[in-house]
Amino acid sequence: MSINLHSHAFAGNPLRSKTPKSGDPFSPSQALGTLKTRLLDSGHVAASPDFKVLLFRKGRPLASSSEGIWKLGWIGLWDCKELLAKSGVEMVGDSVVYLGSTAEEDVVYWAVDVSGENGLVPELGGRRSSFVELRTLMVATDWADEDAMGQLAIAGHLSNGSLHDIRE
Repeated sequence: MSINLHSHAFAGNPLRSKTPKSGDPFSPSQALGTLKTRLLDSGHVAASPDFKVLLFRKGRPLASSSEGIWKLGWIGLWDCKELLAKSGVEMVGDSVVYLGSTAEEDVVYWAVDVSGENGLVPELGGRRSSFVELRTLMVATDWADEDAMGQLAIAGHLSNGSLHDIRE
């Protein structure tokens, strides 16, 4: 049986399809400025846009599985900051990589490489999450599910190192 795909498995990343203009709050530079401001603020202010973070380690994104269906392990900004702090890691603006945004959902997505942080693994195990190799995610993906394919494309961009790094 052959599979007829209309595009490459990593094409169609929903976060990389549109690049906002530089003055847009969803643009990489504006979003980074907002993120740095929020990280310095000790309060947990729910403001627009929302920030989601995906941890990755040695090219493997954080993922969780429920009933054989996997999903990427997106973490809210404050939860991520607290999780990293428990492991002795301070989350700062220089440690994040811009992945993209979805203005329709009012969310900006970030990635943080935690390859050197061994203390996170036990904490993530308690959350039923782990760092999963891309090939494993590909096998566990429902290729007919458009959202799952979009998540696979995001994981593919993480794994092959084609992240939009805006750090200067």
